[in-house]
Amino acid sequence: MGSRNNDGLDDVLVFDACVNFGGGQRSRVRPGLLEVNQFATGRNFDLDRQGDLITRRGAVRLGDALPGAVRGLFFYFTPDVQQLLAVSGGKVWRLASDDAEALADAEHYAVFEEVAGYTPSEPARVELAQLVDKLYLTDGAGHLFQYDGADFIDLGQYSTAGADASKPPRCKWLVAHMGRLLAAGTRVADELVASDFLDGGHWDYAHQSIRVGNGDGDPITALCPWENWTLIVGKAQSVWLVNADATQGDASMWTVQAVSQNVGCVAHRTMKAFGKDVWFLSRSGVHTVQKLALNSQYQVTDPVSEPIQDLIDRVNWDAADTACAAVWNNRYILAVPLDGADAPNTVLVYNAITQSWTTPWTGWTPTGFTVSGFGGRLRLNFGQPDGRVLRWLDYVPEMDAHCRATGVSIGGEVLSRRSPARRFFARDGF
Repeated sequence: MGSRNNDGLDDVLVFDACVNFGGGQRSRVRPGLLEVNQFATGRNFDLDRQGDLITRRGAVRLGDALPGAVRGLFFYFTPDVQQLLAVSGGKVWRLASDDAEALADAEHYAVFEEVAGYTPSEPARVELAQLVDKLYLTDGAGHLFQYDGADFIDLGQYSTAGADASKPPRCKWLVAHMGRLLAAGTRVADELVASDFLDGGHWDYAHQSIRVGNGDGDPITALCPWENWTLIVGKAQSVWLVNADATQGDASMWTVQAVSQNVGCVAHRTMKAFGKDVWFLSRSGVHTVQKLALNSQYQVTDPVSEPIQDLIDRVNWDAADTACAAVWNNRYILAVPLDGADAPNTVLVYNAITQSWTTPWTGWTPTGFTVSGFGGRLRLNFGQPDGRVLRWLDYVPEMDAHCRATGVSIGGEVLSRRSPARRFFARDGF
């Protein structure tokens, strides 16, 4: 009942109800201070477009577990070839089929086969980038290799002497952008080097390399292609924008602009173009690079992860370079190592539709993500330290019988402002 007011009448009853959870998780404040559509904490829930909490779909294994941690994962796609490639145990493995339509929904019965010709160093992570119809692979320790769907070619290594002057650099980071390969993590910590246009096998140090920054040795830690010629370069303590214009004959003509000199990126695989911005993980949380609306200036925002800062504070920064992310179906999906873990053991998810964070996801330990497109069907896949390659079953109905039959239960819960935890069970394939 309501209380009596000064007129002797009962006050209107006010109910503390939660219409939806679109405000997402805000775990850094006391539950009683939350907005009506926010929740305090939880695990293994997702948010739909209306802001309702839904079951986080399970995942299924593709093929048998590979011999070691998955160090690299990439979907290689040309007019003639469709292959899902995984790097594990110092070898490259491919999932391929003449029947691409059937493989699109292949799950635990698909088979990985070894591809001979490239032996990356263990336990180095391998970065892969596709330029035109060729795939390029680097482990940061050996030579750059080229792959055409059947065979590997060792492209050698740059030297100042003779014919080797046009060879690729030994590099740790590699991306393809506007018809070139761009490499960093070379012999010079803050150096950015570009291949020739449409030719990842030929490089020109004299005209296609620059130092990014103030020459202070702040090392490049991430590269992210963005709009037009723009490349975002993350460094340990700063973020830069490079206008890598391929129409310029010399890299010295490229525009280099500091975006932030007090926020850096801790992991190359977390820096992703998402919507109109570039997102990345720093030691202070998840930030974005934004273009200011009325001019050509750029800024790094305050942490968008502020509502879940308590989780960010639990990141093991000694292993933060193992973090990885995917942009998928209006989500920024970020895998991080929490509480002393030496590899990602928790997934943080930002929903761009509701503009909020959902609960953390457990049971997944991604080392890298890739989107496959067999038969034109897009699927999110990820590798794990146990050698498994998993596919997220977000494309199946919530209670799909096959999902229930091939997995094991993973419990979840959410704590709203006043309520006890609600529980459910998702399933992941093994």
